[in-house]
Amino acid sequence: MNKFVRIKLLLLSKCLRLCKFISNEKYRKVSNYYFKSCGVVFHGTPKYINYDIDFDLTHPGLIHIGNNTVIAKQTVLLTHDFSIECGLEAIGKAYPDYEMQFLKEIHIGNDCFIGARSFILPGVTIGNNCIVGAGSVVSGNIPDNSLVAGNPATIICKTTSWAEKKYAEKKFVKGTIKYKKSNT
Repeated sequence: MNKFVRIKLLLLSKCLRLCKFISNEKYRKVSNYYFKSCGVVFHGTPKYINYDIDFDLTHPGLIHIGNNTVIAKQTVLLTHDFSIECGLEAIGKAYPDYEMQFLKEIHIGNDCFIGARSFILPGVTIGNNCIVGAGSVVSGNIPDNSLVAGNPATIICKTTSWAEKKYAEKKFVKGTIKYKKSNT
């Protein structure tokens, strides 16, 4: 990514933080533009992505995010991994002119929630209707309708059974007004 693009993204990120404090609806409109400008691929419209997400800008086009997905603050999505360079050095097979890396896509399905400070590692596919608990490290694929948590993230239960339990407890409250896309 050239310097001009990096400066543009830096300025856009500052505007994004300002919009967050002005209006949640304005933030959602601007944030989608910002993340698309970074190169992230959206399949539909995300519900909410916090401004301090750390998208791997080495190859942002390898990050795919589904419709209606929420990604909470300080989440890291990595598409590259330089561990192979260390391994090649250890066995005396390092390349003299380039550092080697693994490069893999990340796919996050529709209607997912990624909790704060989670790490999504290269090559991960998270299915539809999944919940990733805060602070989780996701290194493997997560099937549809799964709630996962931990380091490494493991399946705790089905999203549907968790939701039924929480609905029965009735301990949730109203949040912000749902964002409605304008038809204009």
